[in-house]
Amino acid sequence: MDSVLSCMVSDQIAPGALSEMLAAEAARYVGLEGGVACAGYRAGLTLALESMGIERGDRVVISALSPEIYRAVLDDIGAEPLVVDVDPDSAAIRPDRVRERLAEGPRVILLHYTLGFVPEMDELAALGVPIVEDLSQALGSSWAERRCGSFGELTVVSLGASGIVTAGEGALVLAGNRRRLRLLDEAATRAALPLSDLNASLGLAQLKEIEPYIAVRRETAGVFSRSVMKCRHRTLVQKGEGGNVSYSFPVCLEQGLKEVRSYARKKNVDTLPAFGHTVAAGGDDDGRFPEARELMLRCLLFPCYPMLGKRNVEAVSRVLATLP
Repeated sequence: MDSVLSCMVSDQIAPGALSEMLAAEAARYVGLEGGVACAGYRAGLTLALESMGIERGDRVVISALSPEIYRAVLDDIGAEPLVVDVDPDSAAIRPDRVRERLAEGPRVILLHYTLGFVPEMDELAALGVPIVEDLSQALGSSWAERRCGSFGELTVVSLGASGIVTAGEGALVLAGNRRRLRLLDEAATRAALPLSDLNASLGLAQLKEIEPYIAVRRETAGVFSRSVMKCRHRTLVQKGEGGNVSYSFPVCLEQGLKEVRSYARKKNVDTLPAFGHTVAAGGDDDGRFPEARELMLRCLLFPCYPMLGKRNVEAVSRVLATLP
């Protein structure tokens, strides 16, 4: 609040120095060259793909558990999505499924780190297809001591209300080298609406505290994981050399969502279907993505955010240990 109020008092709330500073600080945190801050997530995704030269008729690989907005963005550009299935234990995109689509000539992999889980990045990078990383649910994650966001040509980070770092709205698009940053700046000048300094001030305040926030998320997820082991359900797990970020706490249920959601609600714990607004939820997969479909039907999210507090963590933990 101090950061936002200071911005309001300065009477400089339009796009300006704070918006540029937010993009620069985020790029520094990930280990990239620089970037731009856009007024919307959809605008950020579009800017990233257009900056990569994606045009009508080009093909882009996406996970079946990517946000449904991916289809809308690709439709706007006229690009064709090549949808692939996910790992049933982590919900992350499967490199072997991507490899099966290489013959169709994808120009880019638009990589969503679903619920903060990291796929097998060595295998994915070895496929030779340029990657645009979406860290909206995974800012601060890593693979083999290398920060996620540094594997691709560009990185997108949503600044929406549910983001790891939120500015209320907007998105960051970050570039890993000077050439890519120059192309990004040129594309942004033509098309993107910049983020206001008022929004950027909120994002900057949170970015400064991101490491403690991530630590609290991981600690809370650890408590919840031990509780889930006491019931008949399971949570998703990070595989390989990945260091995931606990964006939320997923529970994969033995049966459907209705009974467990009702039970949690009676205990004053709010839950959400994990994948209700994803590509797989569109219902047009024709059985091609069985693992994603199963997770969509049976995975429920419990709250896991930095400001939850000890008392609420204990309350949610008790509910998780006694799920029907």
